[in-house]
Amino acid sequence: MTKIAKRNKNASATRTRNWALIVYPDSAPANWKEIINSWHIAWAHSPLHDKDINPTSESEEEKKAHWHVVLLFDSVKSFDQVRELTSVLNCPIPQQVNSVVGAVRYFLHLDDPNKYQYSRDEICSYGNIDIDELLKPSQTLIKAQIKQIKKLCFEQNIDEFCDADDFIDSEYPELFDTFMTHSYYFSTYFKSRLFKRLRQESEQK
Repeated sequence: MTKIAKRNKNASATRTRNWALIVYPDSAPANWKEIINSWHIAWAHSPLHDKDINPTSESEEEKKAHWHVVLLFDSVKSFDQVRELTSVLNCPIPQQVNSVVGAVRYFLHLDDPNKYQYSRDEICSYGNIDIDELLKPSQTLIKAQIKQIKKLCFEQNIDEFCDADDFIDSEYPELFDTFMTHSYYFSTYFKSRLFKRLRQESEQK
C-alpha cells in the first residue's frame, strides 16, 4: 500500500457523524446557538455547567462555566470539516463522539453520582433528537436500581408501597423513575413482605 493510500485510509477512519464541543459563555459569540442552528443539523446542549469542581484543586475550586454540546450530522464529517464550522464559536477543538447516549447522559452527570447532578429540564435539543429516549437507563442499570431500592427499603424497615414512594421521591429522586416504572413489581413485593411478616407473627403465637 502506498503512503498516499495509507493517509487516505487514516483520514477516512477519522470521519464520523457525531461530534462534541465545549462552549464557554465568556468566549462564545452571543448568538452561538443561532450559528449552530444555521448549519441545519440535529444538536443538543447541556445545562450550563457552573457547579463542576476541578478534580486537581485542593480547595474545591469550581471549573469555568461551560456547556457541553453534541452535533449530529446527516453524513460523516472529518475533523477539519467540523473544525472549520466550529471555529467561529471560539471553543476548544471538537471531539469525536463514540456514544451519543453516553454524551447526553454526561450532560447531567447521571453515571457519576459524585459530581453535581444537573436538571433534565435544562437540556435543550434542536432537530430530530429524542432526549428522553437517550436518557433511558440500560436494562443492566435498571436491575441494579431495583436491587438498590429493595436494599434501601429493607434498611429503612419500609413495608408499605406509599412509604416507599414518599421515601424514594424525597431522598433518592434519581431512582424514582425506575420505582414508578416498576410500580406493579414493587407493590407485589411489599404485599408479599407483609404477608410473610404476618404469617411469621402468627406462627410465633
